[in-house]
Amino acid sequence: MASTKKTNKATKAKTSKAKAKKKTSQKSSKKMSLGKKLNIAALFSALIAISIFYWHNNEKVKELLNNVSNEAINQVHQISDSVNSDDDKYNDLDFFYPTLKKDNILVEHLAYSLAYNEEHEQADWVCYELTSEEAKAKDVKRKNNFKKDPSKTISSANQYDYKNSGYDRGHLCPAADNRCSLQAMNESFYMSNMSPQAPDLNRKIWKDLETNVRDWAIANEELIVVTGPILKDGIRNKIGKSQVSVPKYYYKIVLDPYGEDKKAIAFIFSNGLNKGKIEYYCCSIDTVEERTGIDFFPRMEDALEDKLESSFDFKMWED
Repeated sequence: MASTKKTNKATKAKTSKAKAKKKTSQKSSKKMSLGKKLNIAALFSALIAISIFYWHNNEKVKELLNNVSNEAINQVHQISDSVNSDDDKYNDLDFFYPTLKKDNILVEHLAYSLAYNEEHEQADWVCYELTSEEAKAKDVKRKNNFKKDPSKTISSANQYDYKNSGYDRGHLCPAADNRCSLQAMNESFYMSNMSPQAPDLNRKIWKDLETNVRDWAIANEELIVVTGPILKDGIRNKIGKSQVSVPKYYYKIVLDPYGEDKKAIAFIFSNGLNKGKIEYYCCSIDTVEERTGIDFFPRMEDALEDKLESSFDFKMWED
């Protein structure tokens, strides 16, 4: 039994390595292609917005425009699904995007994408893929160059909002996961990728989990990671001139959708000191969905989605 398991792992490793190498080379071009599609959808929505707001400027129209924008993005996804094979879908990061909430604004950067929430001045989720090569990379050193997200579609918090607040500018997509590219490293310090985390969380068990995820990426060749605050439970307070909400809890979801041994796991931590081992805080994706109101991986085949989101086994990640 053990020898069979090792053989399967070896076969999976070779297959996944080749797949990951191909995906890495296709990553930028596919993301640029998706970006063009989304830009067309956004432009379409903007033209409607200008026309309507010229005549009517009220809350009902704002809601209509927001729905039109999200509907345009959903239509792009549907078109993409209809023309792409299953393998092509799995090569695109957007296939794994969680749902957008009513007030979310989708922003895409080189190494990660996010759903920005202007009310709370942070992302509801940040989604990215992490390959073995990226997890092992040490090409670029940490820059600590925190700055506003330059994207024109959002007005993110700034680096001074956290000053003297007692909270760290906590990365949702870690800087250490972006050491393969100078651009990726610089973009990881955009304030849209930050959330106010207590030092007892950010510098301890959260940091340990980030290290674990990199180890898992190396072992499994490629993972999908989704991270964010839990704002549905309420907030502690707000900080800075931008009034950044301080969440009470955070989640991280790790998905291995490739190969024969597909698996997923989630974690929820309080925004403070979390005692004990990392595995004490693992849970199902279904649990995170209940706590956040977000539907994760909605484009995945229903039976597989149900299987991966309803159960978890920490030991599967430690083998």
